[in-house]
Amino acid sequence: MQARIGKQRLFDESILQIWLNAEQYHTDETNAHAWSEIERVLSSENTRALVITQINSKVRAINSLRQLVGLVIGRKV
Repeated sequence: MQARIGKQRLFDESILQIWLNAEQYHTDETNAHAWSEIERVLSSENTRALVITQINSKVRAINSLRQLVGLVIGRKV
């Protein structure tokens, strides 16, 4: 499933990058404008949930990779 706001796909790696560059690392004007538009459409609570979901997915992927590496090298993790 994929949803869009304008041309921006919501379930995409770029959402996390936009958020990081607009809100966390520094205020890049292009990303800040894009993030403001996403928040305007979805609300700040829903955009927060979107970012948390993406971060959670990355943590789960890293944990799965850790377990796979453990199996390959023969170490129980």
